[in-house]
Amino acid sequence: MSTSRTKTEYYLKLIIEYAAVCICGCVFVLLSASWVSPIFHDAYGYDSSWYSMMGRAITQGMVPYRDYFDLKGPVFFFFEAIGQVFCHGRFGIFIIECIAASFSCVFIWKTCLLYIKRWQAALIFIFTAFIAISPFWGGNTCEEYMLPFNFACIFLTLRYLKYGYYDEYAMPAIVFGISFGIMLLSKVTTCAPMAACGITVLIVLLMKRQYSMLPGIFAYFLLGFVVIFIPVCVYFALNGAFSDFIYAAFVFAFKRGTDYYEKFSYEWEVKIIICYVTFLATLLVPVKRVNPEQKYLKIFGFVLSFITWAALHLGTPYDYYFLLTIPSLIFMMLLIFIYWSEPAPVTEGEEPSKKTIWTRKRIRLQRRILWIVLLFVIFDHYYVDSKNKIKENIEISKRTEDSYVEECKQVLNYIPKNEWNDIYDLESGMIFYEVNQLLPANRYPVNLPYFMHLNPQIKTNVMYYLDIIRPHYIISEQMDAFDDEDVKSYVFGHYVLYEDVGAEEIYVRAD
Repeated sequence: MSTSRTKTEYYLKLIIEYAAVCICGCVFVLLSASWVSPIFHDAYGYDSSWYSMMGRAITQGMVPYRDYFDLKGPVFFFFEAIGQVFCHGRFGIFIIECIAASFSCVFIWKTCLLYIKRWQAALIFIFTAFIAISPFWGGNTCEEYMLPFNFACIFLTLRYLKYGYYDEYAMPAIVFGISFGIMLLSKVTTCAPMAACGITVLIVLLMKRQYSMLPGIFAYFLLGFVVIFIPVCVYFALNGAFSDFIYAAFVFAFKRGTDYYEKFSYEWEVKIIICYVTFLATLLVPVKRVNPEQKYLKIFGFVLSFITWAALHLGTPYDYYFLLTIPSLIFMMLLIFIYWSEPAPVTEGEEPSKKTIWTRKRIRLQRRILWIVLLFVIFDHYYVDSKNKIKENIEISKRTEDSYVEECKQVLNYIPKNEWNDIYDLESGMIFYEVNQLLPANRYPVNLPYFMHLNPQIKTNVMYYLDIIRPHYIISEQMDAFDDEDVKSYVFGHYVLYEDVGAEEIYVRAD
């Protein structure tokens, strides 16, 4: 058989293999992303609708933070805009979801094959897919779009720990810089796995006394970062919103991350149990038994579990935030497979000594502890959540219409079309704008009471708009429950309830 034919067959098998891996990611999104997948009818999420609306607004010339305020970074909104360019509406976001999931799966697969066999990697895929269903929620969230960049960094890090590519650091360092720029300018806490990778590589370089490599690595990292950061800064500077961008994405986001609106709880800690189990799995792996090129895996396991744990204690524990634990989950299972497949230490041709026999028993016990802990985590915690999510998705897929969505459509029946741009939003559900493909007329259409709590100037701006601009219509899901007495008193003093359609209350100016 000729060499060219052998290479052709090899590359053909490789293409088929990675195509299958990508298809797995797309199928997962198709079956799990109820807020964007085409098999789910009229399923909209609040956060997903807001993100999608921001992408749609960008394609219509609006500028984040200047026209619509939020604390997520702009790159995430640019991803949403790209989805809208691909295809207007939910299907465009679905395409972006599939691309992100495909790249995540490819890097997970490549990482697994560094250390274990394909059948073991397939088991990790199955476990990960089942567990990820729960925090995946309904799709179209920042965390899942950042996973491919984290997994790319994890692959490069573990490849370095295994093979030690000392002379080929330019491309990995640039990838790290680009990934950091994208995640920093989307949501800083999503950088946790990538940060763990960077810290681990730094520790290894220092332990190996590879000091001379540090300036070059940092320079290439910085190059990758500025490739992302500079164009974003130029975009906002050209649109007169640079200060708005810096304030929202960094200053205000920091306030949000350090304002513990919801206190720590047992439920919160349970959601990050993977971090504890990863730490335990790393702790149980004896350094002396691992191969020399793998001894730094323990460092990575400790750093990854700790930084992920710390990052997830910022802000509030929404379900999809815990997608950040998926890299720890995969590493933990990878570590177990590596450890489980290693033979017990014994010199060939010799009878095992009492010490060797005792070592084998200890190793066997440690393996059992790891598997018991892993199975306990999966079946005691994730099994219930994932099972309920699967049932929920099945019910949604069977639904022919959604009453809330229909009510959102009915709102516009009570307002003349030439006044749709005069609807002021006070904590309405973003589903209203996504269903009707409208853009809000005001700068603070989401999380207004909480944003006013973090920055009183926002409340001043809102009161000025209500009193001076005097919008004709106000919509709110529940004005009685609005969490600010001054705003609520002003609305009830100057507006009357025009119609309550269920999804939204419509108020009209009375004076």
